[in-house]
Amino acid sequence: MMKMKKNQNRRPPGPRLVLQEAKVRLMDVQLCNSSRWYGGAVQPQDLCAGYPRGGIDTCQGDIGGPLVCKDKTRDYFWLVGLASWGKGCAGARRPGIFTSTQRFHSWIRAHAGPSPTGPAPAPKATLNSPEPPELVPPKLEPPKLEPPKLEPPKPEPSAESSHPFMDISFPKETLTGFLRKLQEHGEHRENREKREHREKREKREKRENPENREHREHREKREKREKQENRENREHRENRGNRQNRELR
Repeated sequence: MMKMKKNQNRRPPGPRLVLQEAKVRLMDVQLCNSSRWYGGAVQPQDLCAGYPRGGIDTCQGDIGGPLVCKDKTRDYFWLVGLASWGKGCAGARRPGIFTSTQRFHSWIRAHAGPSPTGPAPAPKATLNSPEPPELVPPKLEPPKLEPPKLEPPKPEPSAESSHPFMDISFPKETLTGFLRKLQEHGEHRENREKREHREKREKREKRENPENREHREHREKREKREKQENRENREHRENRGNRQNRELR
């Protein structure tokens, strides 16, 4: 009972109080966003740092920790990122994700104030996207006013030139001869069409055998007889209607 009580009161070890450091490499964000790595979860303002095989990485309690780069010419470090997130700790194809400070360099300078040693240049770490450009409002120019164009007045047409047609006189004999030739041409064309139609019908009748010709003649006689009967019936109805009208009067 005492041993269990002692184990229950034991607290897990807390974070270490000694500052830890590890060397990692900046990695291509497109590689980190590939399907077998983070699958597009890395944002444009993020940095990838670590190793493809894993082994060295941030872990629980390291969020907000610095990612620094040693200056090549001077004896100090540049703060290029802050530990943000990751999947697991030190796994293969799971590097640490850091928030880029260069993306927010202007915001940091505006809120942190000027440096005591004078303004420092922006960090030159290899990032995925540069700082967004400043937006300059467009200059609005007043519209140019142009004077109206005045067209000269158009001359009004006179009474003599208002008529759109010209009077041309033809001799009566010439006009009559032209109309007569036009009529003769129309009659000649109509006669030619009738003659061609009659010739075609005669050729068709010659090609037909006697039985078909007899059937056709019989059909034509029957149609003619039916037309005559219809005409007689119509005349009979008209006469009867006229007689009834006279009786009613």
